[in-house]
Amino acid sequence: MQEQSLSIQEAKYLGNYVIRVYFSSNEAKDIDFSKAFKKLKGYYAKYAEIENFKKFKVENGNLVWGENWDVIFPVWDIYTGKIN
Repeated sequence: MQEQSLSIQEAKYLGNYVIRVYFSSNEAKDIDFSKAFKKLKGYYAKYAEIENFKKFKVENGNLVWGENWDVIFPVWDIYTGKIN
C-alpha cells in the first residue's frame, strides 16, 4: 500500500466516536477518534461534542469536520490507526 495513493471513499458513523472508514484500497476499518477529539482545545473543542462530531464529511478523499476543514487527519494516520 502506497501512502500517497490512499484516499477515503466513504465513512459511516457507528456510535460514540467510532467511524467506519472505507478506503480506496477496498478496505474498511472502524476507527475510534475519542482520544484525539478529547484533546481538541479552544475553537476546535466544539467538534468534540457528539452532535458536531457526527457532522463529518468526506471531501477530496479526506475525512473532515467543519466548512473550512477545521479538523482533518492525514489519511495514512487514519488508515494505520495512529490518530491519538
